[in-house]
Amino acid sequence: MTIVQTMILFLLLLLTATTAAAQNFSVIKGRENQNIGRYAYDSTHNTVFFLPDIDSVNTCGVWFNFGVTGYRSDTLLTFSTKFVRDVHSPFFPVVSNDNVNFKRVRQSGFLNFFNLKVFPKSDTLYIATGFPYTYTQLNSFLDEISASNNLSTETLITTDKGLEVKLLTITKNPKSKRAKLVWIICRQHAFESVANYVMEGMIRYLLSDNCDQKLLKQYIFKIVPMVDVESVYNGQTGRMSLPKDYNRDWGKPLRPIISRIEEEINKTAQENCYTIFWDVHGMFPGGFDRCSFSYYDLYGVGKKHADLQKYWQQFARHTGYAPKVIYDFKNGYDGMTADWWNETAHAATLRFASTIEIDWNLNNNGLPYSINDYLEIGRMMIKSLE
Repeated sequence: MTIVQTMILFLLLLLTATTAAAQNFSVIKGRENQNIGRYAYDSTHNTVFFLPDIDSVNTCGVWFNFGVTGYRSDTLLTFSTKFVRDVHSPFFPVVSNDNVNFKRVRQSGFLNFFNLKVFPKSDTLYIATGFPYTYTQLNSFLDEISASNNLSTETLITTDKGLEVKLLTITKNPKSKRAKLVWIICRQHAFESVANYVMEGMIRYLLSDNCDQKLLKQYIFKIVPMVDVESVYNGQTGRMSLPKDYNRDWGKPLRPIISRIEEEINKTAQENCYTIFWDVHGMFPGGFDRCSFSYYDLYGVGKKHADLQKYWQQFARHTGYAPKVIYDFKNGYDGMTADWWNETAHAATLRFASTIEIDWNLNNNGLPYSINDYLEIGRMMIKSLE
């Protein structure tokens, strides 16, 4: 079947309420973090046509995460859709038979046309744009590390639906007035799931025996590993969400979660030497200008710019990979988190603040990222401070 024929069939299936002999096919219901809008199944060609659920003003329409069952198991299973915008080509989404162990697969579409063929090895198959990282997965990780001596955990806020936004403190010197304060937050955009693997890599290294203990005596790490917990749980994207994008709701916040984080940041910055701020994000496939890993430079000149460049040069020496710089100041202030952090009353002691972006798909060598690659980026971000 040609691409044109496939798209015609795709549109016909979406416009009609029937599918061909698809009595047993279904999308698996009740899953955490699921994102799928409309779908239809053609049993003749064993093809699932789908559209991601676009739940906010600007999600780029490329993120999906869902499971299916009841398809034919005697032939290749095809997934097909058309994204709102172009993505990397080739593009490597992830699939799993158990909704736990995901692996990369290569899709055969191009630009914004998605066409993936896989041979089903069981009666269920889960598919997602990038490696999922759920609210439950985070809590399991926090339970795993809860006995660590240098870690304390508290709940910053509980949402209306009973989900908790956690704050981790990692240090060997919690009461030192001279300790350098590092704030790290993650998942302001709920669909940027790979960012949580980078965050987990940071935390695991900080709590490991390999971490230089002098670092933990010199620094106090304050970490919010998942900000928009409800959107993560519900499978919403969170990007450009109303009434205000989490990542742009700083200074005079509308959202209780951001207000609470700001309060804690200001409190701890009065008690310790405010030094570094990181906001960890994950780009959609293809990212910005085909960047696979980038960071925002909010300064462009001066000591903070020089310190930021020096840090990433150190990171590059460890990893052999220099992320691409994006000069956000050219676009002017837009309320982004790191902009606010740089403008607080405590900014005099700031070494640098920056937002980082890691692609869901390909690294700078054109190879698909693995979970271990994301964990390694987080580990090296901390090691580069040693």
